[in-house]
Amino acid sequence: MRITIVHSAGDVRAVNALGVGLAAAGHDVAVAVEASPGVFSIEAIATAAGGADVVLGVAAAGPWAASAAELAGAVGVVAALEPTLPTREFAPLVKVRPPEKLNRAVGSVVDTMGWVRAGRDLNRARRELGLGSMGNPFHELPVLGAWSPTLVPTPDDWDAARITVTGEWWLTDGAAWTPDAELEAFLAVGDRPIYVGFGPTTGSLAEYALEAILEAWADTYRILLDAGSSRIKGGLPENVHRIDSVPSDWLFSRCGALVFECGATRAHAAARSGIPSIPVPFTPSQRFWGARLYGADIATKPVDPRSGWEAYKAALRTTIALRDPAKVVAGRIIAEDGVALAVSTLESLVR
Repeated sequence: MRITIVHSAGDVRAVNALGVGLAAAGHDVAVAVEASPGVFSIEAIATAAGGADVVLGVAAAGPWAASAAELAGAVGVVAALEPTLPTREFAPLVKVRPPEKLNRAVGSVVDTMGWVRAGRDLNRARRELGLGSMGNPFHELPVLGAWSPTLVPTPDDWDAARITVTGEWWLTDGAAWTPDAELEAFLAVGDRPIYVGFGPTTGSLAEYALEAILEAWADTYRILLDAGSSRIKGGLPENVHRIDSVPSDWLFSRCGALVFECGATRAHAAARSGIPSIPVPFTPSQRFWGARLYGADIATKPVDPRSGWEAYKAALRTTIALRDPAKVVAGRIIAEDGVALAVSTLESLVR
């Protein structure tokens, strides 16, 4: 099978994992990326996909890849890295969580508004190529959902014949990684530290949250503070060690608790680690994944980043009861093989 994968710059990690799995299964893989942030070309993708059996579009690239599949005479498939299709079972990625009975209605509104924006530019490009208008391909084509079904089981009101939740597409970042001498020494002495880091999230609210966390714990607990999170005013206590660019898959399992923003990728890494989490979400997506970890009994109730130090002290106490459930859930997620299921699903579509 020859497959062309189309994606945005932010989807590289998942695409690399799927590409490795496809190549290991004996398939030819080509990759096409956006011309510039958020900008795709149907013609350029179709050219890259010449001779392909499948054109797979990941997330925002999905509609453009589906259009290119028409021109290339290939099977069009779309993939999502987070669940966004409307369902009765959970709220979409919105700022304010609606009442449960409105989940699907609100999800439909969000879905429609998103397609109005994305479909306008896509269908303009299709008209220029002599192609008819297209509806949202996530409602029509085969869909791969690249997230853990342990954390987000497939809703009953989705089309199971068309939508396959495979599990996360991931490669371990830490297999060949070695720590510097200072980090190795810090981990070797004393109790397991608390990891604190907000990934790409910066700004005054992130800085406020970090200051509150240090006020709550810095004099009592050993802390690994991710240097990429934000600036901290003043010096740090001796039991706070700053780190930078340490792979989550290597680090999380060596900690006693994980305090982080709870983006999709790091939420999965935390769940695999078997270590309880304290989510501190800043965005709708992070709030969604924080709620999923909390619902799986492997994280505390998410802490609002505007909270004071008392909220973090209270949250840390509740992580003790989460240690055993976190190990159980980690075993389930480690047993998932999202890449293998994605590969077999694509093979069956071609057959």
